[in-house]
Amino acid sequence: MLSNMRTRPGRTSGQPTVHAGMDLNAGANAPVIVVQGGVVETVSADVRPAQGLRGYGNAVVINHGNGTWALYGHMAGVAVSPGQRVGAGTLVGRIGNTSNGKFSPVTGQTVAQWRADAPSDPARRRVMAPHLHLELRRAAADGSSPYLGTNAGRGYGTLTLDPRPWLESGGLIVNRNLTLAVKPGSAMERTKPTWSALSDDVTDYGFEPEEYEADLPLYGLFAVGLLTVGVGVALLVRNRLG
Repeated sequence: MLSNMRTRPGRTSGQPTVHAGMDLNAGANAPVIVVQGGVVETVSADVRPAQGLRGYGNAVVINHGNGTWALYGHMAGVAVSPGQRVGAGTLVGRIGNTSNGKFSPVTGQTVAQWRADAPSDPARRRVMAPHLHLELRRAAADGSSPYLGTNAGRGYGTLTLDPRPWLESGGLIVNRNLTLAVKPGSAMERTKPTWSALSDDVTDYGFEPEEYEADLPLYGLFAVGLLTVGVGVALLVRNRLG
């Protein structure tokens, strides 16, 4: 887990910004699997100008039929269609960094072309690293989908729910070091034969830069790593001088 649902510094402004979902990374092209069964409500493509869910790139919204909707965003590609009924463990796409040109080039566009489109845009100084943006939202006040309408739908930051308890209720546990594990005997483990066979062709391009995606615990791990290296160097120098 790179980042949970929280308020964090904005990518370009540095001002507090709501991050209404969870960012996960298992390497570019890693399979994205449905957590809970439902019906595919929306499939958004990585085009510009954006059509539907702006900023999410290749994205899928699933209506779970119990008053909750899940969004899987920034994917490299989509493997489902609108109206399709999917079960837990179904492949919906693969991890990518698509964002309708907001934080990364549109599919088929080079980095140079993307930056030339808006050379003064500070968001284009670096390309967003591959990761999955997972969102969970509750129904709007009238009971309708929170993803209806333009841009990112309705209720970004107000109708959004923390996906972590939802994941853990199905058996996907977030450890203290931010790695994820499947709980033995859980619904997640029962679907493992389906999704574990899809994990070929995964390329690890590393995490999103820490100042954008990482939660504070990652800073702690980084600091501990630097301290460990520093102590090791000091001991080596002392031993050689001695």
